[in-house]
Amino acid sequence: MKSTPKLISYTIVDFPSETHMELGTRFFDEKASEFFNKAEKKGLLRWRMNRVWNKQGSFTLSQVYEYKDEKAFKNCQIIVDEFYDKYKKDFSLINAKIVSSRAITLLDYVSEDY
Repeated sequence: MKSTPKLISYTIVDFPSETHMELGTRFFDEKASEFFNKAEKKGLLRWRMNRVWNKQGSFTLSQVYEYKDEKAFKNCQIIVDEFYDKYKKDFSLINAKIVSSRAITLLDYVSEDY
């Protein structure tokens, strides 16, 4: 049986332009495995990045982090902080506004086709 994540972190990343968003997307594409490989060892079950498509004229990505439990969340926050510190210069060039929310999974229906 697969582990159902109990804690979710949902991050919205707003960019001032398409160019900034492309730069941010390229950065994450290049660095994603470095981040995920470390975080997975600490209990991150899934991480995905999405392009928000229903806001015309906006340049927005969302990131969803699914954690095994509260301990995994806390341990992964250290990795997130280290990652942002390591690439502080890159993040300043991306010039994005980042807002995160935290949630606890209450219901989780998944299609058999998923």
